[in-house]
Amino acid sequence: MSGKHELLRQIKHLSDLVELVYVRQGQPLGNGHAVLCARDVIGPEPFAVLWGDDIVVAETPCLQQLVDVYACYGRSVLAAMPVPEQDYPKYGMIKTSGQVGERVYRVEDVIEKPAIAESPSNLAQVKAYILTPDIFYFLERTRASQGGEIWLADALRELLKHEVAYAYEFDGQRYDAGSVLEYLKANVDLALQRPEYREQMMAHLRAVVAQADSAEPSMAGRRPAADSRVPVAAH
Repeated sequence: MSGKHELLRQIKHLSDLVELVYVRQGQPLGNGHAVLCARDVIGPEPFAVLWGDDIVVAETPCLQQLVDVYACYGRSVLAAMPVPEQDYPKYGMIKTSGQVGERVYRVEDVIEKPAIAESPSNLAQVKAYILTPDIFYFLERTRASQGGEIWLADALRELLKHEVAYAYEFDGQRYDAGSVLEYLKANVDLALQRPEYREQMMAHLRAVVAQADSAEPSMAGRRPAADSRVPVAAH
């Protein structure tokens, strides 16, 4: 640990921020089932569900933004962002019944991965939810569907029939770390935000770009090598 006392201090600090409780989902029965497994730990309290492959970088953390909206309205809150229409089939797209506050919309329905022409809006549900404990009632009664799994989105749609929920168009840069390209972008962008790494990273990126630029003309003018394999006659 020579010279790494500051890193050790940071790690210890992180472990003091929260109390961690581990609940194992015994079988891969869907994200709704995973949430249901945590019911006894959560109890009768509102709680957050975060997707681990969604990264949002913002001055005010995305989760804190949702907490602030929940504090104002006292109902479930979905993190939302506008997406281009070619991406509608990748997300749960939110149908709203109107805007009720700055960047806040009342949710009427969530259509899971619709065709472009069938999407009710350009708002996609991403990153996180804050849910009321009433969701557990509907999760218990949600039947397994696609892939034999219990989907949180199905229970949420039932919840919306009985309880008001809101979507919040959060502020921040979102990365889909489930995509290789987005994962790489997140690593570069976040490294550049670290003062201790920024200059070294910038120097590295400049060198990579210069090398790529110098290689392009020679690659463009290069002809494919002739196939040197000896043909074998079929018998």
